[in-house]
Amino acid sequence: MDQSDLAKLLNVSVAYINQVEEGNINPSDEVEKSISHLFNILNKSFEVFNALLKEFYLLLLDSNLSEEVFKIEKRLLKEVECIQNPLLILKYKIFHANFLRRTNKINEAHDQLRVIEKSMQLFDKELFFYYFRVKGGLFYNVNKLESSLSMFQLAEENMTVNEEAVADLYYNIAMVSTHLFILPKALEYIQKAKRFYKELGYRKKLCWCYSLAGTCYTRLKDNLMAEKYHVKTLLLSKELDYEEFIGKSLHNLATLESSRGNYLKAKEYYLESLTLAKRTNDLPHLIQSTLNISAIFRDLGDYKKALRYVEKGIKWCGQVPNEAKLIKRFETELFLLKYFLKEQWDQYENLTIELIDFLSKSTSWSSASKHAEKLANFYTKQDRYMEASHYYKIALEAKEKLGKVNNV
Repeated sequence: MDQSDLAKLLNVSVAYINQVEEGNINPSDEVEKSISHLFNILNKSFEVFNALLKEFYLLLLDSNLSEEVFKIEKRLLKEVECIQNPLLILKYKIFHANFLRRTNKINEAHDQLRVIEKSMQLFDKELFFYYFRVKGGLFYNVNKLESSLSMFQLAEENMTVNEEAVADLYYNIAMVSTHLFILPKALEYIQKAKRFYKELGYRKKLCWCYSLAGTCYTRLKDNLMAEKYHVKTLLLSKELDYEEFIGKSLHNLATLESSRGNYLKAKEYYLESLTLAKRTNDLPHLIQSTLNISAIFRDLGDYKKALRYVEKGIKWCGQVPNEAKLIKRFETELFLLKYFLKEQWDQYENLTIELIDFLSKSTSWSSASKHAEKLANFYTKQDRYMEASHYYKIALEAKEKLGKVNNV
């Protein structure tokens, strides 16, 4: 607010405001009362806007966005025009970038953060926390997992915020660490998040923690602990009627049974999980379950059913925004399975090479190793030993890198 704006609000001249500011005259009693009243209004406006921002941020932490989020976003967009505090405006812009991220407008979110970065010299510790948290989320959205984890760790160094935001950060550090196979770290941060969620009474988010712990133990090949946590997730999510996580726990139990070679039991879990994913319209879960059940039917020798599910999965991928990198990976794997089932070997070979390159660049060493080994076996069957040797080497190198990550 400049002198001109203040003069209009107080119904005096700019010259009068200038004289008061320079100490040449004292304001009249009437002007003093007007100034006091005006600043009381501005302070109240600041407090209301800040409280609304906090509510907005916390709603954005939910896995599914409610209608209330969109109502608050519209209200904030109008009210920010009346806010004069530069830090509060920057906070709003960071939160709005997070809103864009959560609504799959990834490029717009990146653009907004680039604009915000020009004002980083104004940041306090709280703004650094929110900036790094949102930036980490954006890196996660485009499958740049190591960059995502780095941003989350920088956010952790700047923690001065509420318990809900801290618990969310811990959970996200655990989630990205799980994807990167840094499993001891993931389990440590799951415990940290779980403590906060228990204290806050957020039982649905305890389902998130139990489910992620089950995934960690699956990757550590501790099937008993994995089963314990996935069953724990299933029981709690059923008690809460939390359909999203009933589906996820069924999916995870299916994956566990598949790894044990219990394909028929795995098939039952996947089909039940698929039914729930359809009902809740959870497209990522729906696509992943479809991919996995297709692989189960392939392993059971029922190529016709496997192909039918593959085609459904590819169709569902088309309903997801192009910016969703994780879904693009599922789509690639569905096409790979399709080429395998239809014995379209040239397409299978070329797409596998592309996928291995993508997985290596995104440091997804476990998946890169798995697909490189499959391609090496494919070449071996065709007596193409030099190419087989090359991809066995890539598979081995990926396993070694995965081992180094696990020892971090």
